[in-house]
Amino acid sequence: MNRVAIIHKLLFTALFLVMSVGRVSASFQDSLLSSAMLEGRLKTALIIAGRKLSTGDIRMTADQQVYYYTNRCEAFRRLGNQRQARQQVTKLLSLLPHERDSFLISLAKLEIASYYMVENEFDKSMEYINQLMDYIERTEHPVLLTKMHRVLGGILCMSSKPKEALPHFLQAQAISEKRRQFSDLFLDELNLSITYLSLMEIDSALIHLTSAKHLSENSVDTVSVILNHAIWAAYYQLQQQLPECRQSIEKSIALAAEIEHFVMLSNAYSMLSSLEISLGNYARAIDLGKQALDWIEDENLPIYRATIDSLLYEAYKGTGDYSLAMKHFESFYRTLADVRNQTHMEAIQAQREAFLVREKNLLIRNQQLQLAMSRRKQRLMVVIIIFMASLIGLSWLISWLRRNYQQKLFQKEKMMDNLLQAEKSRQSYAVATQIDSVALADNENATADESLEVFSEDRKDLYDEMLRVIETQKLYLNPDFNQKLLVTMLGTNRRYLYQAISQHAEDNFAQIINRYRLNEAKRLIEDSIDTGDSAFRDDLYLAAGFNSPSSCYRAFKYFTGLTPREYHLACKQEHLRKKDGNQDIYR
Repeated sequence: MNRVAIIHKLLFTALFLVMSVGRVSASFQDSLLSSAMLEGRLKTALIIAGRKLSTGDIRMTADQQVYYYTNRCEAFRRLGNQRQARQQVTKLLSLLPHERDSFLISLAKLEIASYYMVENEFDKSMEYINQLMDYIERTEHPVLLTKMHRVLGGILCMSSKPKEALPHFLQAQAISEKRRQFSDLFLDELNLSITYLSLMEIDSALIHLTSAKHLSENSVDTVSVILNHAIWAAYYQLQQQLPECRQSIEKSIALAAEIEHFVMLSNAYSMLSSLEISLGNYARAIDLGKQALDWIEDENLPIYRATIDSLLYEAYKGTGDYSLAMKHFESFYRTLADVRNQTHMEAIQAQREAFLVREKNLLIRNQQLQLAMSRRKQRLMVVIIIFMASLIGLSWLISWLRRNYQQKLFQKEKMMDNLLQAEKSRQSYAVATQIDSVALADNENATADESLEVFSEDRKDLYDEMLRVIETQKLYLNPDFNQKLLVTMLGTNRRYLYQAISQHAEDNFAQIINRYRLNEAKRLIEDSIDTGDSAFRDDLYLAAGFNSPSSCYRAFKYFTGLTPREYHLACKQEHLRKKDGNQDIYR
């Protein structure tokens, strides 16, 4: 086994010892414990969880016990203490119910799968993953999906299948990116870095290593930071940048010693041993390899031991001590043969294929749901478009009907004006002016009633005189003109004037005056259009004798059914039609 493969095997084992789920949202969560786990304060986390479980609080539910034992198992595993992790797994197995699933129970099963993965019992690990398939298909929980992909990728990598592991790590990274979980994304970048290094795709590995380096600057998880330095050391060793490689390994040793992480110390010494072998310092490599084995003497990490055995084999062979070299060579292949048991690997492959089928079905279902949503959106858009088109069409129809109605009102008003003008012309020759020839009574102090006897009893002559005076003197142009002023000018009284109006007119006095004012306003509007002034005058009411815009507006609506502006627009359109007609005639 070459040194590059040995280094990658060491890194893979170390990586899956530190694999965690980051911060999650669960039905029950201890904030102190969660923060300690997220920040890599694993010994503090063990103390918090241990105290909670040792109190024997009768109010603690089974799910809460599962939560604390799951975190203890993860903490021991990440510290490389597999014996203690095994005790937590045994306790979890006694607590987990068989008849129901939940988020906490699923996390516990994934932690058990991670434990068995590190122990190289891949069939047991896949068994627990398979139990979660139905629950994950129903919930599609991103946290569970992320960790499941990591465990599957880890099993494949530790089985020397990094190419098949790569899609799982990429899927986990995509989910972490989408959730913007930077602690999880840091771990995913480390996974991808090691995988690409093992595939000898150096450029891709450098991209993910650089990303992991940026994420490590804000990370509080010391264990993951240690591993980041170790992976950089492997990268530098592949690039033959040996000073940088040694510097990265020394950083790993310093941090691992600070938190007393024996597995990480073992990993760092193993990498130093590999570095010394590449430099030909075989005696130094043997010492470092022995120290690496001493750090994990009590831990059950078969692949990890096998990789160190392969390093010691090369170191002893370099010194010429072939008996000890063969001892480590036999140990290496014996462990490797146990891990690569054919029946064992077939079971793993079958479970992996079942997972891929389920994942494909889940993808198809999601695509069907997205297609159904897309069709609903399309139908909704069609309905909205039809509704908007109908609304626009209805608005246009209402506008057209209104314009048509206004045009009819305008034509009717013009026809009435023409009829009235013709009637006045016929009667102009028969107008009697009896009031001018009436002789007044000899007695100047006679009453007004006696002086009015000159008018006929039907008051027709009084009504005609009233119209003549109003028209000739244009009294309606005075906004202050009223009935009292008219009575004085006619030399009569209000009762006679009222009788004259009621007998010979359909309107009252105010309506008669407003009609005159309206006719004046219409004339002013038509004159303005004839002279080429298309703008509507807001002071039109003053020029026509109205005392306010509102009174002018009411008079227009009452007599014509149009507003002043609508009448102006109708006149303008009529003027344009006549103009176009004249041009056609000239042509």
